[in-house]
Amino acid sequence: MILIAFVFMAPVLAVAAEVEAWIERNEGGRAVTINGKTIVAEHGQRPPWQNDIIKAVPPEYSRWERSQHHQGKGMFRMLLDPATGAVTKVEVVKSTGFNGLDQGTIRSLRHWRWKAGKWKEVEIPVTFELKKELPPAPAGATRLPLSHKDL
Repeated sequence: MILIAFVFMAPVLAVAAEVEAWIERNEGGRAVTINGKTIVAEHGQRPPWQNDIIKAVPPEYSRWERSQHHQGKGMFRMLLDPATGAVTKVEVVKSTGFNGLDQGTIRSLRHWRWKAGKWKEVEIPVTFELKKELPPAPAGATRLPLSHKDL
């Protein structure tokens, strides 16, 4: 399962570059072709179904979930309409452990779309992890020491 950190404040559509970066980091999972063949993702290789994504919305990691320090790993299955590539149903294969994270993921995955006529089911891992990283300092700036509240 791949580790993916989400830092979205609200359920908003991300710009194309953010979505592509999220997809690139999201290896793992499995998919079923229109002909019923199951394909399992090879570790370290981009799964073939990722090349057929037309629209992807990264799962939301709400401010409230982050404030409660909710983190978890889950697996989600999307059932697709073969004629349109649209998601018709999202199922929780393995919960993240928090209903809010699961429901936010389900809401986001319902907006995904694939090329029509290729896939009928796609299963992907999703991991929510809090990271406390400082943004890079601008050129020529001097970083001040952290306050005792930040430690």
